[in-house]
Amino acid sequence: MRYRLRLVGSIPLFAALLLLALVPVGCGTPDKAKPTDTGKKAQEDPWLKAVTAIRQETDATTCRRVLNELNQAFASTPVDRQPKLGEADAAFAKNALNLDDAEMKEIRSTGHTTLDPNHLAEALYLRDIARSLDVANLPVAERARTAFEWVCRQVLLNPWMSSIGQNTLKPNPPLPPTYVLRRGWGSGLERMLIVAALGRQMGFDVCLIGPAAAADRPMLYQPPGRETEFPRGPFWGLGVRDGDDILLFDPWKEQALPGKNGRPATLADVRANPRDMAVWLDNPPFAWSVTADDLKAGEIFLTAPLSAVAARNTILEEKLAADIGVKLSTNLAEVQKRVEGAAKGIPVRYYSPAKESFAPTRALRSFLSVAEGGTAAESPTAPGLQTAYFFDQLPRGQLLTIPAEMIQGYTEPKERLLQKSVSIFEGAFLSPPTPREKIQRGQYVDATQKLVGLRDFFGKAEAQQRGSDAASAAAIREWAGQLNALYDRFNTAGPGERTALRTQIDDLWKPSNATFMNIVGAAVAQPGLAESTYLLALAKHEQAERAWAKAQRLLAAAEGDPAKKPAAAKAAASARTTAIGAWAEAGDWWSRYEPYAAFQSPNYPGRAALAKRLTDRANQLGAPK
Repeated sequence: MRYRLRLVGSIPLFAALLLLALVPVGCGTPDKAKPTDTGKKAQEDPWLKAVTAIRQETDATTCRRVLNELNQAFASTPVDRQPKLGEADAAFAKNALNLDDAEMKEIRSTGHTTLDPNHLAEALYLRDIARSLDVANLPVAERARTAFEWVCRQVLLNPWMSSIGQNTLKPNPPLPPTYVLRRGWGSGLERMLIVAALGRQMGFDVCLIGPAAAADRPMLYQPPGRETEFPRGPFWGLGVRDGDDILLFDPWKEQALPGKNGRPATLADVRANPRDMAVWLDNPPFAWSVTADDLKAGEIFLTAPLSAVAARNTILEEKLAADIGVKLSTNLAEVQKRVEGAAKGIPVRYYSPAKESFAPTRALRSFLSVAEGGTAAESPTAPGLQTAYFFDQLPRGQLLTIPAEMIQGYTEPKERLLQKSVSIFEGAFLSPPTPREKIQRGQYVDATQKLVGLRDFFGKAEAQQRGSDAASAAAIREWAGQLNALYDRFNTAGPGERTALRTQIDDLWKPSNATFMNIVGAAVAQPGLAESTYLLALAKHEQAERAWAKAQRLLAAAEGDPAKKPAAAKAAASARTTAIGAWAEAGDWWSRYEPYAAFQSPNYPGRAALAKRLTDRANQLGAPK
């Protein structure tokens, strides 16, 4: 990223509070290792050493170190004992995923490549989410519904567009799942791909539904006549294999397609009887973009990450299974065979057009820079998609406050003020592990502690801004006057004098300068307070969802087993009381966010509407009945 917060030396109260607010309160995974006496064994056993490291941290840097150490440990392994992709599997992958020579080299490598740490880190992120949902023992339909609804709450439907000129927007390609999750907003297609990635960790097969022509269409495909809309891509629905059925979900409408007996509709049913969907097809308020012809022509498309095909990651998954439990590999042929068994004759194939750089198979590799193991050419002089991804998460137009006393003709003051404001916002909300990431991983205590600290910090900055007295105003005038005078002298000074003047200018821009930091505090107070309040409300809402789901399951158990009914009913009643309390707390936090909703709307379209829906749900379920 372009900006990093660095506070050193003597710092004023504002900076000290910020430093405390940003201190991490936990590591990036709930699998934190406990002290053991296995240190010596870990040094001798590279697999135990890998497990110990991943239990401590799951970020890409740790994963890179772990895989490099495994490469070194097994560098002398005889060729015939190295993990090798079989010729039949390699040929299947090449044809199914349209792989080029470089991609075939990637999956044939017996040693871990520079892309693998990112694949491992992404899988661990998704594993934590899957665990936090706590549905491992439920039927597929319930697991899929829970994952789908969670994704719709966490990823606001707001496709990513970039400005390429006055009044001109360019759609950006779908990003890898964890990048969309950290951002918190994306397209319907990105929602589908996150559910597909979660399905791999949660033990169910996910597919994309579209016409036969989707096989060759780009990710940003747009049907004729819809050029003014954001491209939805080549697919109209999401499918989940449940036994011998393919259940259907619509990520744009945030619902399962209505089927029989309260279950989602199946692909076979809607193809055979599309008019069964008349309630969606003929009801204008639903504004469904799918037609009866689309339903009849729906076919099945599978996806797989490139790294998941490599044999080395199959071995890695097996070695980590008992202690880490993360899914890292995909047997393409086996998955296709399973889905074909539920397809009832409907064609099944993999989606990976040869020239589509951001197809699910290639998305991670295409997004990452060469230094990170990807193929994107990005540099300070030629910023690419990652740079745009970072800057488009900032509350643009809301992080800069220039004192009226500052001479507006100089560009450096604006740049310096903006850079410091951005660095503070980034340090608070965008530097992994972010508060949002902790919420998604189910690390609610860590996330809440950090967000409460941030909210307190930004709240004090806002109060200080409101209560600015004459002395503060005088200090700002003096600071701005000193800078104006120094910039005036600098512009006319000779080379020898400029060095001394530059030192004096830089001193006024140091974090140790209380006036400078107070000006920055005024700039970031409102954006920081709004964001921390929103994320706190979201954290409380997710906790309430978990508590409610637990109560509902206990209630169902109490009703289903008469012999155990008294004890089960007591447990269900207790869980329900806990859930109602959690909903009430979530509703309270959503009410605290409401005053900031309009402020955030220009930078986060649709967030206010989502907050309103979640508020209504919390208030409804938080009211004792």
